[in-house]
Amino acid sequence: MRRQCKKIIIYGSIYLVLLGGLVFVFGELFDIESFIGDDMAQIGRGSLWEAIRIAYNNLKNFLGYLLIYPLYPLMYLKDLIFTSWMVVVSFRMQGVRDTFFLLLPHAVLEIPNFILFTYLSFLNFKSFWKEKNVTGKVYVGRIWKYRYHYLVCFALLLVASLVEGLVTKKMYWLFIN
Repeated sequence: MRRQCKKIIIYGSIYLVLLGGLVFVFGELFDIESFIGDDMAQIGRGSLWEAIRIAYNNLKNFLGYLLIYPLYPLMYLKDLIFTSWMVVVSFRMQGVRDTFFLLLPHAVLEIPNFILFTYLSFLNFKSFWKEKNVTGKVYVGRIWKYRYHYLVCFALLLVASLVEGLVTKKMYWLFIN
C-alpha cells in the first residue's frame, strides 16, 4: 500500500510538472489576447444549475477514463493540453491572483481526484496492453478490481462539482470583487 501511494505521488507530481511546463510554453509562444480579445470573461455567481453542469462535464471525463482505458494516453494528452491552455487564458483574462483563487478548490479536491482516477486508468491501460486480452469479462474485471477506488473518486467528483459550482464562485464574489 505504501509503495502504491508513493507511485501515485510520483505520477501526480509528473502531471503537475507537465501542466506547469505547458502553461509556461503556451504563455510564451502564443499571443493569447489575439484568441480571446480584450473582453473579460464573466465569472458566474454560482448556482445549483452551474454545479450540475460542472458535475456533468466532470462525469463525462471520469467515465471516459473508467470505460475507455485502452485510449488512456490520448485522453491524458487532451486533458493536459486543454487544462494548461485554460489556465493560461485565465491568467491573461482574470489575472494571476484571481486565477489562483479560482483554482484553489481544484487543488484541494478535483486535482487529487483526477490524479487518482487517471492513475487507475493508467494501471488498467498497462494491464490491457501487457496481456492483450480483450474479452468482455477481463475488460470489466480490470475495472471491477478498483471498484472501491472508483466509487470514492465518483463521490469526490460530485463534492468537487458542488464546491466549484456553489462555494467557489460565491467566495470569489465575496472576497475578490
